[in-house]
Amino acid sequence: MQESIAVIRRRLDRGEYPTLGTGSGRIVYDLNNGYVAKVAKNEKGFAQNKVEYRIYMSSENPLLAEIVYCTSDYKIVIMRKAKKIADFDFILDYFEVDRIKDLAYVDEVYDLIENYNLIFADFEKTTSWGIIKNRPAIVDYGFTRQVRLKYYKKKRR
Repeated sequence: MQESIAVIRRRLDRGEYPTLGTGSGRIVYDLNNGYVAKVAKNEKGFAQNKVEYRIYMSSENPLLAEIVYCTSDYKIVIMRKAKKIADFDFILDYFEVDRIKDLAYVDEVYDLIENYNLIFADFEKTTSWGIIKNRPAIVDYGFTRQVRLKYYKKKRR
């Protein structure tokens, strides 16, 4: 990546990058250089960026999209950009499984669920996956059980 984080921040503030997607906690911008910036827009987003960065730094799982930078406050994560997946056939064929549910038994997926408390439901969404170097990659892996309980659990009256 050639741009400094200061330049990226300035360009983000000016709205110079196209938006690729928006979730409940983050906005993803295309940096137009093979990378994306995931920008936290609330506490949920900060938590997801933090988790994603920590998982990437502590794991050698080949499914994880590479994170090349994270701000110290977890506001921005810079990740390798993946090609969007049109449907699940590519993933199912790649792992030689018949059903999405069978992905839970693929070693790399099982590792992420068991060792990092990721929620399998995220592995069932095409938006959590992408293609990098002709291989499936997980591009959204910041939603752990802990994040769900703390930030997404419905409040009871």
